Amino acid sequence: MKSSKLCMVFSRNRIIILTMLLFTWGCASMQPPGGGPEDKEAPEVIWTIPTNDSVRVSRKVDIFVAFSEKMNHETVENAVYLSPHPAGEIKFSWKKNVMKIELEDSLESNKTFVVTLGTDGKDIHANALQQAYSFAFSTGDSIDRGSINGRVIAENTRGISVWSYRLAGQANEDSLVYIKRADYITQVGAGGKFKLSYLSPGKYRVYAIADLDADYLYTPSSDYIGLPFKDITVEPAKLEATGSDFMIFQEDTAKFALQTVVPVDRSLVVVGFSKSLMTELYFETGSRFDGLKNHFRMTDSASGTDIPIRDVYLNPVKLNEIKILTVPRNIQRRHVLSVRNLFSQSGEEIVSGDMSFEGGDDSSNIKIDMEMFSPQTKDGMILANDGFGFRFSNGVHRASFEKYFQMRDSLGNQVNGLFTWAHSAQVEFQPAVLLQSRMAYTIDIIADSVMDWSGKVFGDTVIKYFVNSFKTDSLGFVSGIVKDDDSVKAGTYYITCRNLNRGMRDHTVRIDKTGVFNLNYLVPGRYSVVAFKDEDGNGIYSYGRVSPIIFSERFTSYADTVVIRPNWETSNILLRFKD
Repeated sequence: MKSSKLCMVFSRNRIIILTMLLFTWGCASMQPPGGGPEDKEAPEVIWTIPTNDSVRVSRKVDIFVAFSEKMNHETVENAVYLSPHPAGEIKFSWKKNVMKIELEDSLESNKTFVVTLGTDGKDIHANALQQAYSFAFSTGDSIDRGSINGRVIAENTRGISVWSYRLAGQANEDSLVYIKRADYITQVGAGGKFKLSYLSPGKYRVYAIADLDADYLYTPSSDYIGLPFKDITVEPAKLEATGSDFMIFQEDTAKFALQTVVPVDRSLVVVGFSKSLMTELYFETGSRFDGLKNHFRMTDSASGTDIPIRDVYLNPVKLNEIKILTVPRNIQRRHVLSVRNLFSQSGEEIVSGDMSFEGGDDSSNIKIDMEMFSPQTKDGMILANDGFGFRFSNGVHRASFEKYFQMRDSLGNQVNGLFTWAHSAQVEFQPAVLLQSRMAYTIDIIADSVMDWSGKVFGDTVIKYFVNSFKTDSLGFVSGIVKDDDSVKAGTYYITCRNLNRGMRDHTVRIDKTGVFNLNYLVPGRYSVVAFKDEDGNGIYSYGRVSPIIFSERFTSYADTVVIRPNWETSNILLRFKD
């Protein structure tokens, strides 16, 4: 049975006396019940000393927290955050359901302190607190009332905390998260929601942290982090700051660099980098396409003669790898590959780099592979508006692939469409019209007529793919509106319906400006709807960088789970980007 909350009507002095008696004498031991139904009820905090909003509290105060049931001491102690963190050691002791917190040193004067009990705290039945619980007291005459709230978006938010640093123009502001415990800490609760309360007016930098080594410092090699899209100012006239949402990632601190140059044969060279390259720049489908050939030069190391480069393209399955096709080289001679002004997916640049190499097989017999990588189908089922993506292990003659590609329905009707090449080793075929409902389709590729750059064919047979379209009225639709409080920064918007059923595909649409969006032909199920503003134009969400700080791109999410039903449009989805 939960402890009675009637004790809250006692005067403060009587509560203190009651607590002292608990710690001095103790009571009969409270043991978990020996039988009956399993306890699955979340524990609660029923009273605290000092009480919430207490002022003029002694700087040598002891802190007490009473719970509704017997707690797992270690989990609770590890989930206690006192902000700002006091100097000296913090000691814990227990009597029954009451935890005592003793401070080695005196608290600062005229300061608001916040005690937060995080959601990692559990009772003896392993039931966790549903939400982080905070209470505040002051050693001065008043309580600070500022707050910052938001959400952390992750598959599992258990154990993720939110750290806030008060900024005061320090030279090392970007490095504080590495070297200093945060001024304010809380843990996320149900649905990834959090609230940092009782903040004094000022400017703050807030992070979401999975502090896996539990040292209250950010360690890139082990911890996960979420960066803000800007610093937050708590103003006296507007004490509540909203919209601080985070996506968690593990930061890659390796330097973007040229790593390997491997000659495969007389014409093909494979070049490896430490990080993936920016696809929006180096895919021909990107809005800022910049041909890779512009960034490479190959020379004979002895004579300095240029080796003409015929084609350069990303390895479609290893985006940190580039393949370079040249005119036939003398494999007995040493060559130099030079790279200039190349960008990684995260925006880092190789200004210049050179590497020498020699060798290669005089007659390469490497097998040429091909795969259909999209759409991601379950049991070969496709949607009416699907396109079909193909990847090749070597660059191909585009005209030969397009000529010997055929798609037909089960009645023998040919499906016409448009080929869009990301580069010589990746293409998408988009049918010109919507596919018919409940129709079987066959894709034929005459392999002995499709050649790579060296003249090799893909095989001596016809490669076939079989797919079937969904019944159109068995699918659903989503529509809504994107609004943006920031009308200054440019960028396109990507809206994604994430299928919450494992193994099922997501659906994404891009719009160039705020307004209406539509996602059509969705398989029935449960979805979350998220969106981000692509301010750097690389086509993917940019998480940012800790130091020197690069803020993340802004994103937003629809608060509720969206249920897609057959032949039904779920409308009025509002996605608002807050400033």
